[in-house]
Amino acid sequence: MKNPVSKQKTNHSLRFLYESSFGLFRVAHSLRNFYWNF
Repeated sequence: MKNPVSKQKTNHSLRFLYESSFGLFRVAHSLRNFYWNF
């Protein structure tokens, strides 16, 4: 049986990476819409 603490740590880092990439995607999408309005 693996250490549950390390598993929780990896899950947290994966969630952080997912949320940060999603935030970057949202920023790029909003910037594209902003430039399209001109």
